[in-house]
Formats: sequence, C-alpha cells, structure tokens
Amino acid sequence: MFKSHTSLVGLLLIVGILLMACSGRTLTASPIPELEKYEGRPLHIAVIGELPSVREQQIQFSTIQFTDLLDRKLELYDAVFITKEHLNEASEDQYADVYMEAPIPFFFIDASKSYHSFIEKDLSYEENLDLKEISNHYIIGLLATEEAEYTYWYFGLYDDIVSDQTIKGTFSQVFVTIEKQMNF
Repeated sequence: MFKSHTSLVGLLLIVGILLMACSGRTLTASPIPELEKYEGRPLHIAVIGELPSVREQQIQFSTIQFTDLLDRKLELYDAVFITKEHLNEASEDQYADVYMEAPIPFFFIDASKSYHSFIEKDLSYEENLDLKEISNHYIIGLLATEEAEYTYWYFGLYDDIVSDQTIKGTFSQVFVTIEKQMNF
C-alpha cells in the first residue's frame, strides 16, 4: 500500500508540473515593467558610431568623427555617445584630455570595462579588466568637473536582460542624467 501511495504522489507531482508548463507559466521569469520614458527638454547628442534607437522624439542625434573631438567642436551638443565598435579607439591617449576638459558628458555604449581606460593615457580599453562578471553596467558616463576632477555613472539594463525594451529604458535614464548635469 505504501508503494502505491508513493507512486500516486509522484504521478500527481509530474502531472502538476506538466500542467504548469503547458499553461505557459514559468516560475522564474517575470515580465519587464514599462520603463520610464524621458519627458525632458530636447537634447542634441553627438554620436561616434551607429545612431541608437530610442523612444523619445525630442532627442536629436548627429554623427561625428574622432577628429571632431580633437578639434573640440562640441559646443553644439549636450553630450557625446561612443558606441561599442569604437571603444578601443576612444581609449587612445590623445582623447583622454578631451574627456577631462570638455564641458559636456561622454557616454560609452555597451562598455564592459571601467571608465579608467578613457581617462588614463597608458591604459587601453582592450587591456582594461573586463567587469561583466562583477558589474551589470551597459553604459558608462563621464563628465569633467572643476580642478581636473570628474563624475562618472554606470547604467545597467533592467534585470540584466538585453532586449530592445531594456536598452531603450537605459537610454531614457541617460537622457535624464544629461539634463540634470547640464543645469538647463
């Protein structure tokens, strides 16, 4: 009798698990909530690399080159984005002074390493320690302040989920930060 009771409990457990699986419910995944959209003033952002896809209509992007950084032609922009495929070049020695002297913030998109490779002349992005195992950041922000100091930010994706929705939500957080830092 004990043997048949154990078999019945096991069978019921298996049936219950199968019913949950068939109903489309999962025990671990939760839906991504509606991530807050930037509602602030219009921003004009320079981009080195591919223009990002964002939800906000009041954001204007312009493509620039690294030579524009060296020429210090940044007064028209509220910030500069540098995308993943250009991060190694962005860490070259000649740009460190630009980041540390510019009056606008720089954001390094899909960066897996520390901001130090962008401000330390002898440390390239490629050589820098990869932080993906200990940090969930997706975008690094950097703004020079007075007396050769700087402020930096790390922005992560919601629940570390890489999706169109979470990436756009992270960009919205960046836009809020730009507006706050620029004291509009």
